[in-house]
Amino acid sequence: AARALLNWSMSDLALESGLSISTIKRIELEPQDVARRSYRLVVDTLRVGGIRFVTLDGGTIAVAKAKRTTPPVSALQARIPGHAG
Repeated sequence: AARALLNWSMSDLALESGLSISTIKRIELEPQDVARRSYRLVVDTLRVGGIRFVTLDGGTIAVAKAKRTTPPVSALQARIPGHAG
């Protein structure tokens, strides 16, 4: 859902996060089986891209796109902890 809000393909998210497409696929299909560092990179990349994560009652996590305009993610990659780009 978060990727769709940004109109990003799996390839876009892989490029912006510095992860492989296969890792992005695993994160989307079975996040519990992915290294914590990879999961964090994706979450941080989506946040820099303008996605906000909100925890609702009962622990459900909702995603929303921030209304403010942000620079392209690739221009902000240095701000993502652990990003090697």
